[in-house]
Amino acid sequence: MSEEQTKSVWHYLHNSASGRTDGVWVKDLLVFKLPNAYWLSRDVATETEYELQIDPRDQRTLVVFEGRILCNGLPKNGSVILRIPLPDLKTPEVYVRKPRPEEEGPLWYVYDNSRNEATLRIYRYFLLLPRKSAFLVRYDNKSLRSIYTTMEINKKGVVTWRTSSY
Repeated sequence: MSEEQTKSVWHYLHNSASGRTDGVWVKDLLVFKLPNAYWLSRDVATETEYELQIDPRDQRTLVVFEGRILCNGLPKNGSVILRIPLPDLKTPEVYVRKPRPEEEGPLWYVYDNSRNEATLRIYRYFLLLPRKSAFLVRYDNKSLRSIYTTMEINKKGVVTWRTSSY
């Protein structure tokens, strides 16, 4: 495998614009850099280098996403190859929308009555996906509201992100 071959890595990191970076094959590893979570280092734009063992013949699209995956949100033949927990998002309880009993689904955030704040755990997912759609959830860091996201991958492997309006 030549070191000059690249693979596109599509990403939508928490509360930042979506984008694309190129990963380079070094031996049997795909090597690329992504920015760290913005709330870890607000003053300095830091990056982490990732080395993933992916078969170079795999034609699926590599996507990195921060949030959660909806139940049955990944297409058949889609794979989570790595999941990294990120530091919790925290916000004052007054900004969080109260749950409604008629709505389905788990309550992802946790209330801390002693501090009057809500906490939400999100993850950085590394996904290998076929040329189809996936359904994911991002979160607003001020109110922890859900932002439902559809990720569409066309025949050329280009990713388009579509988000719900709240």
